[in-house]
Amino acid sequence: MASGPESSPRGTIAPRSGSRRRSKRSTRRDSSRPSPGSKESISRRSPRSPTSRPRRCATGSTTSTTSRSTRRRTWSDGGSPSTVYHLDYDAATERGWSTEDDDLFAKAADADLDLPEYGRFLVEPGESILEAAERGGRSWPYACRGGACSNCAVVVVEGDVAMPGQSILTDEQIREADARLSCVGVPITDEVKLVTGVGDADDFADLRLPSPADDAGASD
Repeated sequence: MASGPESSPRGTIAPRSGSRRRSKRSTRRDSSRPSPGSKESISRRSPRSPTSRPRRCATGSTTSTTSRSTRRRTWSDGGSPSTVYHLDYDAATERGWSTEDDDLFAKAADADLDLPEYGRFLVEPGESILEAAERGGRSWPYACRGGACSNCAVVVVEGDVAMPGQSILTDEQIREADARLSCVGVPITDEVKLVTGVGDADDFADLRLPSPADDAGASD
């Protein structure tokens, strides 16, 4: 599959409305193109109702759940892989899309976007989202690979992702902005839709570390 560096976003990630994200039971598809579900300028989510959404602590683990159409599992579960759909932050904002749009990923499909801006891949049991993305030939931002910086941050639009071992994101960033770190992020729903390349947004700027790509560029 084709790959390319993800461009970094600017600005802030506004809180998402608690009613926006809906998990859907996924099915295995043969098509290489993502299924519908899209959005216009990437904004952050507003605080969620504790009765309608899972509450998370600062580690990204779920502390309470409600019934959901998507099968949930713990991050340590084995079994079948999860399908991850991804959309680049800059590609979305350039088109005036937001994470508040109910049809964000449908817009991406209709716009005929391709890698590296838009695509999908499988995350195998025991594999992080970043590892699976790289296995599929994608080049996503990263630095520490251990949950201690924001370089690899993503925003979850649909589905859920646990983060065993993360130590940098605040409870507000996790619960209100639905931010996750792809280097330690493990899908806990059959399907996840996320926006990549948000690590340079103002919300996460103070949490970044020098990346290997930065070091390589400085030595050239």
